[in-house]
Amino acid sequence: MFKKSLGLRLLAYIIDYILIFVIAGILYYLFDFGTLKTEGFSFEYSMNFIELAIVSLIYYMPFAFFASGNTTGKMCTGITIRKPDLSLVDKKTILFRELIKAVLNWVGIISFIFVLFRSDRKSIHDLLVDTIVVRRVNTNELMKEKQEEQK
Repeated sequence: MFKKSLGLRLLAYIIDYILIFVIAGILYYLFDFGTLKTEGFSFEYSMNFIELAIVSLIYYMPFAFFASGNTTGKMCTGITIRKPDLSLVDKKTILFRELIKAVLNWVGIISFIFVLFRSDRKSIHDLLVDTIVVRRVNTNELMKEKQEEQK
């Protein structure tokens, strides 16, 4: 059984963004990738649109190839990508979804706002490729929720 989960999706999003910026830091250290400004004990790291898209592709594409689009954040939170009928998503769709997500990464907050206000909880990249993000639930959890709804 599957269930949509907004809170876990946000947590997965945060985990993935932390890892994207770790990769960006490594790329900065190795190749002077991005812009680092320091002043005293503070620092500011920034990337332009193309740099962020490149780092996002480096992060998302291996997951598309080897884990059906399930990123580290999704794996940690137990959520997964499915078709609206809950069947598995084919590799071509996953690749296109992750490509869109990487390119649109700079408008990530807008995509997440879509999730907040849409009843189907779809983000921009979910709408473009017709996918959903769900978490696996066990039958006991569903039965408990139905009992609580009936009270």
